[in-house]
Amino acid sequence: VYADGLVACSGTNVYFTLDGITWLQINRGSVAGGGDNYSTFTGRSAVARTSQGQCNFALYEGDSIYGELVITDEASATLPFYFKMTGTGALSNRTYFAKLITVSSTVYPITCIVHDRHLVVAGDSNNPNTIYYSGTNDIDDFTTDGSGTIKLDDKVIGLRSFRENLVIFCKNSIYKLQNINDEDTIVVTPVTKNVGCLDNHTIQEIGGDLVFLSPDGVRTIAGTARIGDVELSSVSRQIQPIITDIATSIDSYVMESVVLRQKSQYRIFYTGTSSTTAAGAKGIIGSLTSNGFEWSETL
Repeated sequence: VYADGLVACSGTNVYFTLDGITWLQINRGSVAGGGDNYSTFTGRSAVARTSQGQCNFALYEGDSIYGELVITDEASATLPFYFKMTGTGALSNRTYFAKLITVSSTVYPITCIVHDRHLVVAGDSNNPNTIYYSGTNDIDDFTTDGSGTIKLDDKVIGLRSFRENLVIFCKNSIYKLQNINDEDTIVVTPVTKNVGCLDNHTIQEIGGDLVFLSPDGVRTIAGTARIGDVELSSVSRQIQPIITDIATSIDSYVMESVVLRQKSQYRIFYTGTSSTTAAGAKGIIGSLTSNGFEWSETL
């Protein structure tokens, strides 16, 4: 969801719609620094997103009416795409901003998050252990004040902003970054070096916790009353055989997850990478109760 509509990545393009019927292609290049009107914007050439796969979205609210949207792609080896729109009413009356963000030379990150006024990206195939963060309040520039890079000991899988920390999920470990806005006290500390995350798209926040799929089950990172104290716990023992099957063949699935807050549910969907339709998708549902999670499968 962006602005008063929806942004969708499909095929090799990115689209925006107000009503789900009429779609505006927004992956345009050479847009004026001060923005384009509708006519000029729709006449711009498209920015190639060849072999576009699963995408990740990050929204920086800032001081604009709808905020600024960044999209990273997990398959096409392209730069992060930046989009902003201002104005209300008909699309023909709005102003559009769009461009590619250069992180560092030929770095092509696949995951992104906004944390404490910075855009943070990671997942470049040539620098899988490195996270990059933009300048403060300057999400489209990785050279201005407040920007930087941090290299870890493990491949980065996903990023989440949780309370005052940036949680960095790696393949075999988890870290937290603190004090990103203070160059004298910024620090990365391990949460655990024994548990990692299998897929970025399984990370969600529910009930004040972060949940994610690890090799041995769905786990939570539960912040306790003591500041900085973190507890790791598995919550999916009821469906362990299903989780084990997914974990064993994780590379053969396209993973997605969602939280239904009105039902206090965390849902994971997994589809075979060779499937051409959503008909083959399966899912597991975790319902958060006073006694913890209760699990079921989708039909």
